[in-house]
Amino acid sequence: MPWHDAPVPSEKLLTISTFARAVGVPASALRHYAALHVLEPADVDTVSGYRYYAPSQIEDGLVVAQMRAAHVPIQTMRTILHGSASGAAAALEDLLAEHSDHARDRRVELGRLRRRFLSGPADQKPTSAALSGPQLSRALHDVLAATMYAEGNVAGVTLEIAAGGVELAATDRYWLVRRVLRTDAEGGPTRVTLAPTQAREIADLTASEPRVEVDLDRDAIVIRPAGSSSDATSYPAVDRAVPHLGLLVTTQPDPVVLMSVDRLSLLDALQSHAPNEPLRICAIDEQARVGDEILQGWSRGPAAHAESGGATIHIQPALLARAITLVDGADVLLSWSGADAPMFVEPDAHDTLTCLVMPMRV
Repeated sequence: MPWHDAPVPSEKLLTISTFARAVGVPASALRHYAALHVLEPADVDTVSGYRYYAPSQIEDGLVVAQMRAAHVPIQTMRTILHGSASGAAAALEDLLAEHSDHARDRRVELGRLRRRFLSGPADQKPTSAALSGPQLSRALHDVLAATMYAEGNVAGVTLEIAAGGVELAATDRYWLVRRVLRTDAEGGPTRVTLAPTQAREIADLTASEPRVEVDLDRDAIVIRPAGSSSDATSYPAVDRAVPHLGLLVTTQPDPVVLMSVDRLSLLDALQSHAPNEPLRICAIDEQARVGDEILQGWSRGPAAHAESGGATIHIQPALLARAITLVDGADVLLSWSGADAPMFVEPDAHDTLTCLVMPMRV
Protein backbone atom coordinates (compact mmCIF):
# COMPACT_ATOMS: atom_id res chain seq x y z
CA MET A 1 0.00 0.00 0.00
CA PRO A 2 1.27 3.53 -0.73
CA TRP A 3 2.79 5.18 2.32
CA HIS A 4 0.26 8.00 2.26
CA ASP A 5 -2.51 5.39 2.79
CA ALA A 6 -0.77 3.91 5.83
CA PRO A 7 -2.90 3.77 9.01
CA VAL A 8 -2.45 6.69 11.38
CA PRO A 9 -0.83 5.83 14.73
CA SER A 10 -3.52 5.56 17.38
CA GLU A 11 -1.96 7.67 20.13
CA LYS A 12 -0.88 11.04 18.75
CA LEU A 13 -1.29 13.39 21.71
CA LEU A 14 -3.65 16.33 21.32
CA THR A 15 -3.27 19.79 22.78
CA ILE A 16 -5.88 20.79 25.33
CA SER A 17 -7.53 23.19 22.85
CA THR A 18 -7.78 20.51 20.15
CA PHE A 19 -9.11 17.98 22.67
CA ALA A 20 -11.61 20.54 23.97
CA ARG A 21 -13.02 21.08 20.48
CA ALA A 22 -13.19 17.32 19.86
CA VAL A 23 -15.26 16.56 22.97
CA GLY A 24 -17.20 19.82 23.35
CA VAL A 25 -15.85 20.76 26.79
CA PRO A 26 -14.10 24.15 27.28
CA ALA A 27 -10.39 24.02 28.08
CA SER A 28 -11.06 25.87 31.35
CA ALA A 29 -13.50 23.13 32.39
CA LEU A 30 -10.98 20.42 31.43
CA ARG A 31 -8.42 22.04 33.75
CA HIS A 32 -11.05 22.07 36.52
CA TYR A 33 -11.87 18.38 36.00
CA ALA A 34 -8.16 17.51 35.97
CA ALA A 35 -7.63 19.28 39.31
CA LEU A 36 -10.52 17.29 40.77
CA HIS A 37 -9.19 13.98 39.37
CA VAL A 38 -12.17 13.43 37.10
CA LEU A 39 -10.39 13.45 33.72
CA GLU A 40 -6.65 14.03 33.86
CA PRO A 41 -4.43 14.69 30.82
CA ALA A 42 -2.22 11.93 29.45
CA ASP A 43 0.86 14.14 29.74
CA VAL A 44 1.83 17.52 31.20
CA ASP A 45 4.97 19.29 30.01
CA THR A 46 7.09 19.84 33.10
CA VAL A 47 8.58 23.06 31.74
CA SER A 48 5.66 24.83 30.04
CA GLY A 49 2.82 23.21 31.98
CA TYR A 50 1.00 22.50 28.69
CA ARG A 51 -1.49 19.66 28.94
CA TYR A 52 -1.86 16.92 26.32
CA TYR A 53 -4.58 14.30 25.88
CA ALA A 54 -4.55 10.97 24.06
CA PRO A 55 -7.12 10.17 21.34
CA SER A 56 -8.16 7.17 23.45
CA GLN A 57 -9.43 9.67 26.05
CA ILE A 58 -11.94 11.20 23.63
CA GLU A 59 -14.65 8.71 24.60
CA ASP A 60 -14.25 9.65 28.28
CA GLY A 61 -14.27 13.32 27.24
CA LEU A 62 -17.60 12.86 25.45
CA VAL A 63 -19.00 11.17 28.58
CA VAL A 64 -17.79 14.12 30.67
CA ALA A 65 -19.54 16.49 28.26
CA GLN A 66 -22.81 14.57 28.73
CA MET A 67 -22.43 14.51 32.51
CA ARG A 68 -21.58 18.21 32.54
CA ALA A 69 -24.73 18.98 30.57
CA ALA A 70 -26.76 16.87 33.02
CA HIS A 71 -25.17 18.61 36.07
CA VAL A 72 -23.83 15.33 37.45
CA PRO A 73 -21.97 15.91 40.75
CA ILE A 74 -18.18 15.59 40.71
CA GLN A 75 -18.09 12.52 42.96
CA THR A 76 -20.58 10.75 40.70
CA MET A 77 -18.48 11.71 37.68
CA ARG A 78 -15.50 9.97 39.29
CA THR A 79 -17.57 6.87 39.99
CA ILE A 80 -18.84 6.70 36.40
CA LEU A 81 -15.43 7.22 34.78
CA HIS A 82 -13.24 5.20 37.12
CA GLY A 83 -15.57 2.50 38.45
CA SER A 84 -17.25 -0.52 36.93
CA ALA A 85 -20.13 -0.34 34.47
CA SER A 86 -22.50 -1.74 37.09
CA GLY A 87 -21.30 0.85 39.61
CA ALA A 88 -21.84 3.65 37.10
CA ALA A 89 -25.36 2.43 36.36
CA ALA A 90 -26.17 2.23 40.09
CA ALA A 91 -24.81 5.74 40.71
CA LEU A 92 -26.97 7.13 37.92
CA GLU A 93 -30.02 5.30 39.24
CA ASP A 94 -29.44 6.86 42.67
CA LEU A 95 -29.04 10.27 41.07
CA LEU A 96 -32.27 9.90 39.11
CA ALA A 97 -34.12 8.78 42.24
CA GLU A 98 -33.19 12.04 43.97
CA HIS A 99 -35.18 14.09 41.52
CA SER A 100 -38.65 15.15 42.56
CA ASP A 101 -41.82 14.77 40.54
CA HIS A 102 -41.50 18.44 39.67
CA ALA A 103 -38.03 17.88 38.24
CA ARG A 104 -39.24 14.92 36.19
CA ASP A 105 -42.12 17.00 34.81
CA ARG A 106 -39.66 19.75 33.98
CA ARG A 107 -37.42 17.29 32.07
CA VAL A 108 -40.43 16.11 30.08
CA GLU A 109 -41.40 19.63 29.09
CA LEU A 110 -37.83 20.59 28.26
CA GLY A 111 -37.57 17.46 26.13
CA ARG A 112 -40.72 18.40 24.25
CA LEU A 113 -39.41 21.91 23.73
CA ARG A 114 -36.06 20.55 22.49
CA ARG A 115 -37.74 18.20 20.02
CA ARG A 116 -39.83 21.07 18.72
CA PHE A 117 -36.74 23.07 17.80
CA LEU A 118 -34.89 20.02 16.46
CA SER A 119 -37.82 19.10 14.25
CA GLY A 120 -38.84 22.63 13.30
CA PRO A 121 -42.38 23.98 13.28
CA ALA A 122 -45.13 21.44 12.70
CA ASP A 123 -46.05 22.97 9.34
CA GLN A 124 -42.47 23.04 8.03
CA LYS A 125 -42.08 21.50 4.59
CA PRO A 126 -39.83 18.44 4.24
CA THR A 127 -36.21 19.40 3.73
CA SER A 128 -35.28 18.77 0.12
CA ALA A 129 -32.83 19.78 -2.59
CA ALA A 130 -32.20 19.03 -6.26
CA LEU A 131 -28.61 18.32 -7.25
CA SER A 132 -26.38 17.13 -10.03
CA GLY A 133 -26.01 13.39 -9.51
CA PRO A 134 -22.32 13.25 -10.52
CA GLN A 135 -21.50 16.22 -8.27
CA LEU A 136 -23.17 14.58 -5.29
CA SER A 137 -21.35 11.33 -6.06
CA ARG A 138 -17.98 13.07 -6.22
CA ALA A 139 -18.64 15.00 -3.00
CA LEU A 140 -19.53 11.78 -1.17
CA HIS A 141 -16.36 10.06 -2.37
CA ASP A 142 -14.32 13.08 -1.25
CA VAL A 143 -15.63 13.10 2.31
CA LEU A 144 -15.53 9.30 2.56
CA ALA A 145 -11.74 9.58 2.37
CA ALA A 146 -11.79 10.80 5.99
CA THR A 147 -13.56 7.63 7.19
CA MET A 148 -10.93 5.17 5.92
CA TYR A 149 -9.38 4.60 9.36
CA ALA A 150 -12.14 6.02 11.57
CA GLU A 151 -13.24 4.07 14.61
CA GLY A 152 -16.75 2.66 14.45
CA ASN A 153 -18.34 5.21 16.78
CA VAL A 154 -17.30 8.14 14.55
CA ALA A 155 -17.22 6.42 11.14
CA GLY A 156 -20.02 8.36 9.51
CA VAL A 157 -20.81 10.97 6.89
CA THR A 158 -22.97 13.89 8.01
CA LEU A 159 -25.28 15.38 5.41
CA GLU A 160 -27.15 18.61 6.05
CA ILE A 161 -29.59 20.51 3.88
CA ALA A 162 -30.02 24.20 4.66
CA ALA A 163 -30.84 27.39 2.80
CA GLY A 164 -27.39 27.57 1.21
CA GLY A 165 -27.46 24.06 -0.20
CA VAL A 166 -26.09 20.69 0.86
CA GLU A 167 -23.15 20.19 3.23
CA LEU A 168 -21.32 16.87 3.52
CA ALA A 169 -18.57 16.15 6.05
CA ALA A 170 -16.68 13.31 7.71
CA THR A 171 -13.76 12.93 10.13
CA ASP A 172 -11.63 10.36 11.91
CA ARG A 173 -10.60 13.02 14.50
CA TYR A 174 -7.17 13.41 12.88
CA TRP A 175 -8.45 15.13 9.76
CA LEU A 176 -11.77 16.30 8.39
CA VAL A 177 -13.19 16.71 4.88
CA ARG A 178 -16.13 19.04 4.13
CA ARG A 179 -17.86 19.71 0.82
CA VAL A 180 -20.61 22.28 0.18
CA LEU A 181 -22.84 21.94 -2.89
CA ARG A 182 -24.61 25.17 -3.69
CA THR A 183 -28.24 24.71 -4.73
CA ASP A 184 -31.74 25.87 -3.86
CA ALA A 185 -33.20 24.00 -0.92
CA GLU A 186 -36.55 23.90 0.84
CA GLY A 187 -37.00 23.57 4.57
CA GLY A 188 -34.26 22.80 7.03
CA PRO A 189 -31.74 23.01 8.31
CA THR A 190 -31.88 19.25 8.80
CA ARG A 191 -28.88 16.98 9.33
CA VAL A 192 -28.40 13.20 9.41
CA THR A 193 -25.44 10.88 9.77
CA LEU A 194 -24.98 7.99 7.34
CA ALA A 195 -22.78 4.93 7.72
CA PRO A 196 -19.87 4.86 5.22
CA THR A 197 -21.43 1.87 3.45
CA GLN A 198 -24.66 3.83 2.94
CA ALA A 199 -22.75 6.88 1.65
CA ARG A 200 -20.90 4.68 -0.87
CA GLU A 201 -24.19 3.18 -2.06
CA ILE A 202 -25.63 6.65 -2.59
CA ALA A 203 -22.46 7.73 -4.44
CA ASP A 204 -22.78 4.73 -6.77
CA LEU A 205 -26.53 5.27 -7.20
CA THR A 206 -26.22 8.94 -8.18
CA ALA A 207 -23.02 8.82 -10.27
CA SER A 208 -24.85 8.41 -13.62
CA GLU A 209 -28.01 10.38 -12.82
CA PRO A 210 -28.07 13.88 -14.40
CA ARG A 211 -30.22 15.27 -11.58
CA VAL A 212 -31.37 13.78 -8.29
CA GLU A 213 -33.78 14.90 -5.61
CA VAL A 214 -32.73 14.53 -1.98
CA ASP A 215 -35.34 14.49 0.80
CA LEU A 216 -34.13 14.61 4.37
CA ASP A 217 -35.57 14.30 7.84
CA ARG A 218 -33.88 13.50 11.13
CA ASP A 219 -34.39 9.75 10.66
CA ALA A 220 -33.60 9.05 7.00
CA ILE A 221 -32.48 10.31 3.60
CA VAL A 222 -34.43 9.53 0.42
CA ILE A 223 -32.77 9.69 -3.02
CA ARG A 224 -34.69 9.64 -6.32
CA PRO A 225 -33.98 10.61 -9.93
CA ALA A 226 -35.35 14.09 -10.66
CA GLY A 227 -38.96 13.95 -11.82
CA SER A 228 -39.51 10.38 -10.61
CA SER A 229 -42.01 9.54 -7.92
CA SER A 230 -41.44 5.78 -7.84
CA ASP A 231 -37.69 5.11 -8.13
CA ALA A 232 -36.89 6.26 -4.59
CA THR A 233 -34.34 4.68 -2.27
CA SER A 234 -34.41 5.35 1.47
CA TYR A 235 -31.45 5.09 3.84
CA PRO A 236 -32.00 5.24 7.63
CA ALA A 237 -29.82 7.56 9.67
CA VAL A 238 -27.34 6.01 12.10
CA ASP A 239 -26.34 6.97 15.62
CA ARG A 240 -22.72 8.14 15.75
CA ALA A 241 -20.69 10.24 18.22
CA VAL A 242 -20.13 12.82 15.48
CA PRO A 243 -20.38 16.53 16.36
CA HIS A 244 -21.67 19.20 14.00
CA LEU A 245 -18.71 18.97 11.63
CA GLY A 246 -19.66 22.04 9.62
CA LEU A 247 -19.38 24.15 12.78
CA LEU A 248 -15.92 22.73 13.44
CA VAL A 249 -14.90 24.35 10.15
CA THR A 250 -16.85 27.60 10.23
CA THR A 251 -16.10 28.48 13.88
CA GLN A 252 -12.31 28.20 13.64
CA PRO A 253 -10.43 31.49 14.30
CA ASP A 254 -9.33 33.58 11.34
CA PRO A 255 -6.00 32.31 10.01
CA VAL A 256 -2.84 34.27 10.74
CA VAL A 257 -0.79 32.35 8.19
CA LEU A 258 -1.71 31.80 4.54
CA MET A 259 0.37 30.17 1.83
CA SER A 260 -0.24 29.09 -1.74
CA VAL A 261 2.03 26.38 -3.13
CA ASP A 262 2.31 24.25 -6.23
CA ARG A 263 0.26 21.13 -5.52
CA LEU A 264 2.51 18.56 -7.21
CA SER A 265 5.67 20.08 -5.72
CA LEU A 266 4.14 19.84 -2.27
CA LEU A 267 3.24 16.18 -2.79
CA ASP A 268 6.80 15.48 -3.93
CA ALA A 269 8.16 17.23 -0.85
CA LEU A 270 5.90 15.20 1.45
CA GLN A 271 7.05 11.92 -0.10
CA SER A 272 10.65 12.69 0.85
CA HIS A 273 9.78 12.70 4.56
CA ALA A 274 8.79 9.92 6.95
CA PRO A 275 4.99 9.60 6.60
CA ASN A 276 4.15 9.65 10.32
CA GLU A 277 6.84 11.96 11.74
CA PRO A 278 6.21 15.68 12.41
CA LEU A 279 7.05 17.84 9.40
CA ARG A 280 7.77 21.54 9.89
CA ILE A 281 5.85 23.87 7.58
CA CYS A 282 6.82 27.51 7.86
CA ALA A 283 5.92 30.91 6.38
CA ILE A 284 8.90 33.27 6.47
CA ASP A 285 10.03 36.13 4.25
CA GLU A 286 6.96 35.52 2.04
CA GLN A 287 8.30 32.06 1.24
CA ALA A 288 6.62 28.70 1.79
CA ARG A 289 8.99 26.24 3.44
CA VAL A 290 8.33 22.52 3.91
CA GLY A 291 11.09 21.06 6.03
CA ASP A 292 14.26 22.60 4.61
CA GLU A 293 12.81 23.03 1.11
CA ILE A 294 11.41 26.27 -0.32
CA LEU A 295 8.45 25.53 -2.59
CA GLN A 296 7.15 27.44 -5.56
CA GLY A 297 4.48 29.84 -4.31
CA TRP A 298 4.07 32.53 -1.67
CA SER A 299 3.18 32.96 1.98
CA ARG A 300 1.85 35.59 4.34
CA GLY A 301 2.60 35.36 8.03
CA PRO A 302 2.81 37.63 11.08
CA ALA A 303 5.86 39.88 10.84
CA ALA A 304 6.49 39.46 14.56
CA HIS A 305 7.62 35.89 13.94
CA ALA A 306 9.96 36.59 11.02
CA GLU A 307 13.17 36.74 13.06
CA SER A 308 12.36 33.66 15.16
CA GLY A 309 11.88 31.25 12.27
CA GLY A 310 8.52 32.26 10.88
CA ALA A 311 4.98 31.15 11.63
CA THR A 312 5.39 27.40 12.00
CA ILE A 313 3.16 24.35 12.29
CA HIS A 314 4.07 20.64 12.43
CA ILE A 315 1.94 18.29 10.36
CA GLN A 316 1.93 14.54 9.72
CA PRO A 317 2.94 14.13 6.04
CA ALA A 318 0.65 11.14 5.46
CA LEU A 319 -2.43 13.08 6.58
CA LEU A 320 -1.53 16.17 4.58
CA ALA A 321 -0.93 14.05 1.48
CA ARG A 322 -4.41 12.53 1.78
CA ALA A 323 -5.94 15.98 1.96
CA ILE A 324 -3.97 17.28 -1.02
CA THR A 325 -5.01 14.36 -3.21
CA LEU A 326 -8.61 15.65 -2.94
CA VAL A 327 -7.69 19.15 -4.15
CA ASP A 328 -8.19 20.03 -7.81
CA GLY A 329 -6.08 22.61 -9.60
CA ALA A 330 -2.42 23.50 -9.88
CA ASP A 331 -2.11 25.23 -6.50
CA VAL A 332 -3.29 24.48 -2.99
CA LEU A 333 -4.00 26.94 -0.16
CA LEU A 334 -2.72 26.16 3.34
CA SER A 335 -3.66 28.30 6.33
CA TRP A 336 -3.69 28.10 10.12
CA SER A 337 -4.29 30.29 13.14
CA GLY A 338 -1.63 28.87 15.45
CA ALA A 339 0.79 26.01 16.00
CA ASP A 340 -1.82 24.00 17.91
CA ALA A 341 -4.74 24.82 15.59
CA PRO A 342 -5.89 22.74 12.62
CA MET A 343 -4.42 23.45 9.21
CA PHE A 344 -6.92 24.36 6.49
CA VAL A 345 -6.24 22.69 3.11
CA GLU A 346 -8.31 24.15 0.27
CA PRO A 347 -8.31 24.54 -3.51
CA ASP A 348 -6.95 27.83 -4.77
CA ALA A 349 -9.91 28.42 -7.10
CA HIS A 350 -13.13 27.78 -5.10
CA ASP A 351 -14.40 27.16 -1.59
CA THR A 352 -16.61 24.10 -1.92
CA LEU A 353 -13.94 21.75 -0.50
CA THR A 354 -12.24 22.22 2.86
CA CYS A 355 -9.98 19.81 4.72
CA LEU A 356 -8.81 20.27 8.29
CA VAL A 357 -5.62 18.49 9.31
CA MET A 358 -4.74 18.27 13.00
CA PRO A 359 -1.24 19.47 14.00
CA MET A 360 1.33 17.24 15.67
CA ARG A 361 3.12 17.70 18.95
CA VAL A 362 6.89 18.22 18.77
